Amino acid sequence: MKHLKPISAIIFIALAIIMGACTPAPPASATLTVDRNSAIVSVGGAAETFTADLTNSTDTITWSLAGAGSIANTTGATVTYTPPASGGASSATLTASAAGKTVPISITINAQTNTPSLTISPTSATTTVGASSLSFTASLTNSTDSINWSLSGAGSIPASSTGTSVSYTPPASGGATNATLTATAGSVSASATITVNAQATITVTGKVLNFDGSAAAGINVQINDAATALKTTKQIGPVVTDSTGTFTLTGVQTPYTLSVIPPANVAAPQTWANVTRTDPTVVVTPLAGPPICSAPKTPPAP
Repeated sequence: MKHLKPISAIIFIALAIIMGACTPAPPASATLTVDRNSAIVSVGGAAETFTADLTNSTDTITWSLAGAGSIANTTGATVTYTPPASGGASSATLTASAAGKTVPISITINAQTNTPSLTISPTSATTTVGASSLSFTASLTNSTDSINWSLSGAGSIPASSTGTSVSYTPPASGGATNATLTATAGSVSASATITVNAQATITVTGKVLNFDGSAAAGINVQINDAATALKTTKQIGPVVTDSTGTFTLTGVQTPYTLSVIPPANVAAPQTWANVTRTDPTVVVTPLAGPPICSAPKTPPAP
């Protein structure tokens, strides 16, 4: 019997090993984590997105908020938090929950910073060489600095332009170009782009006739563009009519003034204003009108 004790111990150990091998391992516990545990936002600032990750569980992740601001959704792996639109500094706690786990996120809400801002209206404009002036307006917030205007490119603005508005004058002559108008106040600035198109011109091919309808050859003809508030009258020509009384002048802007200048002993200069035609025909009146035929005398009675 003395030999049974070791055998019994061996059997007991073997049974214990077998029973231990048959016992299932405990299930892995669920874990819940968030992408960050704190955030700093500002009143009126942009929305923030937070993400939670749940492992070893199929439970639904829920979100709750305590404090200022709002959340766009209460379930799902992500949530969008929007800071309050107004008010002072404060705080909030955003909490993710799932499978009996909770993870808080601490949100610090700073007071809104009064950052200066400056805008121009309009931000772009299109005009034409020689056209009337354009007005631009600047709006400055969160600052009491003076607004100063500057111009880069063609055209002009009044010297030492300050204030909330300014007038831009396109160049009086030249081709297509552009300019940049800038408003500056302290450390902030804003700009507007200005496109300046060339003026449209026409070619005028006309004819000068004598009073009797015949061609008036060798007559000086010139055109003057109509003056505007921004430019003086521009003279084109003179040119001399050919044998058919025809003349051609190019680069004309309408409306224009047409002047015919015959020799001094033939007729006085004549002018037609506000002409827009590309093919005018004009008649020169001689210094002396056409001869007036007198009635034949009645012969004396026999």
